[in-house]
Amino acid sequence: MMDPEFQPLLRHEESKERSLESVSACANASGPGVFRLAFKATGDITGLALPPQGRSGRGDQLWRHTCFEMFVRRRGNAAYTEVNISPSADWAVYRLDNYRAGQRNDETASVTQIESDRDDSAYSLAASLNIPMFAGIALGELEVGFSAVIEDRTGAKSFWALAHPPGAPDFHHRRCFAGTIAENATQ
Repeated sequence: MMDPEFQPLLRHEESKERSLESVSACANASGPGVFRLAFKATGDITGLALPPQGRSGRGDQLWRHTCFEMFVRRRGNAAYTEVNISPSADWAVYRLDNYRAGQRNDETASVTQIESDRDDSAYSLAASLNIPMFAGIALGELEVGFSAVIEDRTGAKSFWALAHPPGAPDFHHRRCFAGTIAENATQ
């Protein structure tokens, strides 16, 4: 399997958490509608609020604390999917009809094989995503956004994305859909 190239995320100017030096993300397709998503963070990891990994399960409002996210849609469509993964292994997959409108759980989607690793200067998280609605759509037709909310032990947060629109952090904004999904070389 080819290792996909990590894409650097940018810290939003309103971020208060300052322990991290960098965050990057990547995804590759491992089958129709199946993706492997990975994030890396470097810096002073000891100062971050990273809950221990537990049993994986659906959660809600994961973005209120440390959370890694992927947004994906078919090029030109207003509807999109939002994936949230917590270091605790809780996850959520939502469908939205339009910009921040019509949000609901995507009951057909799942997140499995959540793995994380950490030391004092680096944290990584990877997960497998099964999003059937994207099966049969060419990777070049997908617009993707990677983002992260990182919380430190004091409650201060930093907001990371491939691109940021003007104003407050907003990962749902069109400008944030600036990434790519690599094709698995073994397909």
